[in-house]
Amino acid sequence: MRELRRVAVFDVDLPPGVAFLRSLGRAGVPVATYGSHPLDAGRFSRFAGIFHRCPPVDDLDAFVDWLTQRMVAGEIDLVAPTSDFVVFAAAEAHRRSGRCDDIGLPPQQALLDCLLKHRFAAAMDAAGLPTPQTAAPHTLDEALDAAGRIGYPVVLKPRSHLGVGRARGDVVRGPTELRRWFAAYPLGSSATSVRTADPDLALPLVQAFVEPIHGDVISICGCLDEDGRTLAVRHSRKLRQWPPPMGVGTLFEVVGHQPYTDRALDAVRSVLGRGLFELELLVSRRDGSVWPIDLNPRTYGQVSLDIANGADLPRLWYGTCCAAVLRPAKRAEGARFWTYGLPYVSGAAVGLLKGPGRRAALRDLRRVFDRPYVGAMYSRTDPLPAVVSGLRLLLHPGGLVRPFLKALAERQPDGQDDTTRSGRAMVAVTVAMGAASVTVPTLVQHLV
Repeated sequence: MRELRRVAVFDVDLPPGVAFLRSLGRAGVPVATYGSHPLDAGRFSRFAGIFHRCPPVDDLDAFVDWLTQRMVAGEIDLVAPTSDFVVFAAAEAHRRSGRCDDIGLPPQQALLDCLLKHRFAAAMDAAGLPTPQTAAPHTLDEALDAAGRIGYPVVLKPRSHLGVGRARGDVVRGPTELRRWFAAYPLGSSATSVRTADPDLALPLVQAFVEPIHGDVISICGCLDEDGRTLAVRHSRKLRQWPPPMGVGTLFEVVGHQPYTDRALDAVRSVLGRGLFELELLVSRRDGSVWPIDLNPRTYGQVSLDIANGADLPRLWYGTCCAAVLRPAKRAEGARFWTYGLPYVSGAAVGLLKGPGRRAALRDLRRVFDRPYVGAMYSRTDPLPAVVSGLRLLLHPGGLVRPFLKALAERQPDGQDDTTRSGRAMVAVTVAMGAASVTVPTLVQHLV
C-alpha cells in the first residue's frame, strides 16, 4: 500500500468543497484548506486544519500560475476536483509542472470536451447521446439563422464558465430579444489559457430550450476508476433552482435507476474516461426523450446527498489516486431530499406571498422540514461552516429574493409587478429567518 497523499481542497465557501473536507477528514486523509477570503465557510470546519490563502480560483491566469509554482515546489500534490475552475487549473498546472504522476483527473482534452460546451455537444453526439440542438454562431445574423432553425424559445448560454464567470445564460423568446441580448461576454484578462483552447470563448451559444413544466432535470452522478469501471452511481432530480428558470439547484430528490442509465454511463466513459462526474439530463415528460445538457468532470453541489446514501464519492475518488488503507466509512444515514436552505426558502416564500401557485409554494416550505434530508452545508457534528455560509448570504439578502421576483414578474400577463415593495418585504422575511437561524440550532439545520 502507498502512503497517504495530501489533498488540497479549494472552493471551501461552497458545498462541494465542504463535502470534500468532511469526507476525506473522516477517512483520515491529510488535507490542506485553501481560500481567497478570510470568511470562507470551510475554513471553520473541524476538518480544515491550517487555512492557506490563494488567488481566487476564477482569476484563472493568476490561479494557474500560482498552482503550478506550488506543484513544482512539491507543496501541493493532489487537488480535489470541486469546480470547473479548479479542475481546469489542476490539469493545466500538472501539465506545466512536468509531473507524470496520477492526480485522479481525466486527460486534459477530455476535460475540455466537457468544459467547452460546443465541444461537449459534438462529443456527446459522437457518443450516441445527442444534446439539445446547439449552434455556435460568430455573428448576430448567424445567431438569428440558428434560432430560426431551432425554433424559439432558445437559450443564449456561455460556451464555458471558464473565463466567463458564473453567468448561467438567458432564455430568449423571439428575434427582438435575441438582437438585444446577443453580445460577447466580458472576459477581462484572466482567461488566456482557456482562450488558447477556444478563441471564440466570449461568444454565446444558441441552444434549444425546453420549458421546465415539460421536462425534468435528472443528474446521474458517480465515480469511474482509472480503467473506466463504475465504482458508484446515484440519481437525483432537480426540483427547484436559484435563479429560475436556469440556475443553481436548491432542492434535489433521490430517484432510482432510470431506463437510460446504462446508455448514459457508456457516454460518460466515452467522453470522460475516469474520475468523478455529474451528467445532467433533460428528460421530456411528454415522450421520455433524453438530452444531456452538462457533464461536470468533478463533484457537485448535492454530493452530500449521495454521501448520505452510501456513495462517498470523495473517498472513492481518493482511492483511485492512492491505494492506502483509510479509516472505515461511517454508516450511511440515508436521505431523500437535499436542500440549499436560504435560497430555497426564499423562493418558496416569494411564491407563497406573491403567487400564483401558492399551494405548491406552501408544499415547498413544508419540505424544508421533511425527513430524511440533508443540507447543503450543515452537519450536526460540524455546524460552523453552515453558520458562516448563512451569515455571508445574508450580507446581500436582496440577491436571495430578487431573482425569484424577477421570474415571477416575467410570468405576469401584463409583465408588471410591484417588485420594489415586494422585494423589501421579502428581504425583511429573509433577514428574520437568518437571524433566527443564527440563534436556533434546528433552524440552522433547515435553512443552510
